[in-house]
Amino acid sequence: MEIKYLNQTYTQTGGLCIISAYGILLEYYSKQEYQIDAFFKKYLNHFKPSEEIYNWYFDRENSWPKSDNKTEDTICAHYHYECARQNIFGLEFVKKIHGENLFKQVENCKIEKFGFQKNSFSNEIIIELKEDIKAGGWAMVYGGGHAVVLGYDDSSKEYITRDPERPKISREDFLSTHNISEYLLFIWA
Repeated sequence: MEIKYLNQTYTQTGGLCIISAYGILLEYYSKQEYQIDAFFKKYLNHFKPSEEIYNWYFDRENSWPKSDNKTEDTICAHYHYECARQNIFGLEFVKKIHGENLFKQVENCKIEKFGFQKNSFSNEIIIELKEDIKAGGWAMVYGGGHAVVLGYDDSSKEYITRDPERPKISREDFLSTHNISEYLLFIWA
């Protein structure tokens, strides 16, 4: 897997980890032709979130605090609103918008597997997901209130984690040290 296409400079603001992780993967699978900023602009142009949705989210007691990035705050509010309105979980929303090809990226990548569990996954499923990642897939995983991107570096023979909150990759076996409740496995189309 070629990590050179993985964005290592972007850092999310606010509660945008799932949408940010998705944007990082879209950029990777386009070989950096479809930058994360372009994804955010297309997201806003497609969904056109209203000020009411923005206020609905940030007026709640349990929302993330506003950041200094209105674009990301607006996307965050819309994403949480849609998940609540549709009664779906975070990665299920990503699965839905990817399947509808809203951002014209299905020619680059497809979702091979989706998993959801109210509690964390069994060891057998984690081992299978790690093998899928090692075979060349990239995974978005969610657990403990946060989403990250996971891959495998063939040259160093190490699992890698791209946390949208940090502008770099870390070389860690995230699935061995964290409990996850959702995952999406992406592969080249």
